[in-house]
Amino acid sequence: RDKWFEILKQTDICVAPVYSLDEALEDPHNVAREMVIEIEHPKAGKVKQVGIGTKLSETPGAVRSTTPVPGQHTDDVLADLGFDSAAISAMREGGIVA
Repeated sequence: RDKWFEILKQTDICVAPVYSLDEALEDPHNVAREMVIEIEHPKAGKVKQVGIGTKLSETPGAVRSTTPVPGQHTDDVLADLGFDSAAISAMREGGIVA
């Protein structure tokens, strides 16, 4: 990754490295722009993540939710797929879904 980034940044190509989460949280640009935020996760407690990249003065963005916990949206997704509550309950009881 680093080799290709060094080569491509010398050209007229818009390029940036793809970071791991740890690298993104430590990136000087992200830190300087105050893009690293700390949020409360229902299972993991306080966690750091990269916030909103675009900074608009009149309509600032905000992180409004955390990563879902396993099974958090299962009922909604299955209902959207046409399953009724009895079928969803049967899937849960059968261990098919969490």
